[in-house]
Amino acid sequence: MTWRRLIIGFLFFLTLSAGVFAAAEHPYRVFIEETVATVAQSWVPGTFTISPDGRFAYVVVVGNQQKVVLDGEEQQAYQEIAGLRFSPDGKHFAYVAKQGHQSYLVYDGNTGKPFDAIDVATLRFSPDGRRYAFIGKTGDKHLVVTEAGAGKTYD
Repeated sequence: MTWRRLIIGFLFFLTLSAGVFAAAEHPYRVFIEETVATVAQSWVPGTFTISPDGRFAYVVVVGNQQKVVLDGEEQQAYQEIAGLRFSPDGKHFAYVAKQGHQSYLVYDGNTGKPFDAIDVATLRFSPDGRRYAFIGKTGDKHLVVTEAGAGKTYD
């Protein structure tokens, strides 16, 4: 009887210790929820983004136009807005805006040069956040555009 209790106790100990050691390999993560922003009902789902330092942005519909709300402040209205991006350091903010048949990169609130199209998926920041790049299209030509300007055109 005593051996049976010892064996059962040992098996119970092994079962518990396996869980304890597994928890040590994969520590629990605790998330604290707090309200960052209350968005209007006219916001465009899927556009909310937040920077590493806590800034936030999203797109709202105002009439037949769209506006970016950046840290609670509405920005300039455009026909269409896409690709909201914060730089990795959170200091810069950019997105692609369309007005009529032209597309623009809006960088830190400044509207850039018009292009026939901008590939939203190509908008990137450098790891330090000081540089950006994207692919634009003018006519039948594609070009890489950086903060220094447009590069050579490609078919």
